[in-house]
Amino acid sequence: METKSIVTLFCVIVSIIFLVTTIILAVNLPFITVLQYWWAFLTGAVISGTVLVFCVISVIADIAERKRRK
Repeated sequence: METKSIVTLFCVIVSIIFLVTTIILAVNLPFITVLQYWWAFLTGAVISGTVLVFCVISVIADIAERKRRK
């Protein structure tokens, strides 16, 4: 595996972990706390989701590039 692939895979794993922990935290906290800190949960979800989408696009582009070279 190339270094770029390892970094992208690590990025995907970390992003999924952050997204899942944000969702689990929001579900398990009392509703009033979630309402008070809605901006923090939204920011965490948006950042993690955006990073995850860009990492998935990078992986797909990398796979397409490898197939094109062959």
